[in-house]
Amino acid sequence: MRSNVVGTYHVFEAARMAGVKRVIFASSGATVSGWEREPPLSHLVAGRYAEAGAITPLTHESPLRPSGLYGASKIWGEAIGRHYADTHGMSVICLRIGRVKAEDRPTTTRDVTVWCSQRDIVRMIEACVEAPPSVRFDVFFVVSNLKHGYRDVEHARRVLGWTPLDTADVPR
Repeated sequence: MRSNVVGTYHVFEAARMAGVKRVIFASSGATVSGWEREPPLSHLVAGRYAEAGAITPLTHESPLRPSGLYGASKIWGEAIGRHYADTHGMSVICLRIGRVKAEDRPTTTRDVTVWCSQRDIVRMIEACVEAPPSVRFDVFFVVSNLKHGYRDVEHARRVLGWTPLDTADVPR
């Protein structure tokens, strides 16, 4: 509550007062991870790929479904970002970041569906910093190349020119 709700408000308000032109908000895939509770995504994150069948990736326009209060607090952050973009003309880019790990590799079955390498997240932040001013508000999933992933990265390719380089499927 203190960091993700009150703290996020204070960051956006301080940015507005300081005349900051763009905020890159570290959101989370937890905004949609509630979809993992039922098939086909429940099969996918459990590693039962054949049972999951063909998956239509979730996009930045898919209905939100947090799996807990953390995800709900990140939805708040995206919503307040939208408010500041609309009301104060600030550029706000929300990054729904996948699972970034100290080991810089997936370590669980679920990781194979949501993992993001350290290099890929750094490159995405760079792409957001360099994005044209015409990007007023947007939301992007940030995961690496995942054979069994379910979060769309095509939107980031189209808007920012960002393409993940790393993969959970083959050691680097």
